[in-house]
Amino acid sequence: MTESVLIPCILLVVVVWYFQMQARERTLLLAQRVCDDMAIQLLDDTVAISYLGLRRNASGQMCIQRVYTFEFTDQTQLRRQGTVIYLGGHLETLLIEDSPVIPS
Repeated sequence: MTESVLIPCILLVVVVWYFQMQARERTLLLAQRVCDDMAIQLLDDTVAISYLGLRRNASGQMCIQRVYTFEFTDQTQLRRQGTVIYLGGHLETLLIEDSPVIPS
């Protein structure tokens, strides 16, 4: 590969990685806030991406869909799972063990 192809490819990888890390950090902050508001404990202080793909939004535009999962515990000390779904840059769904939570 020549430098004229290699440099843009490397730059593209860096940009995609940067935006992915920003989205992950935003999701972690959201999960921490929701867990604090619900008086539950976020386990491992982490979120994990479980799906990354393309999907159309309500207006028909193609957007990146990111699905993150995290684990938490309540007074029962059982591990439970939460899910955060973003479509484009917008929060689409936040689930705590299949119970929707409306973000503020």
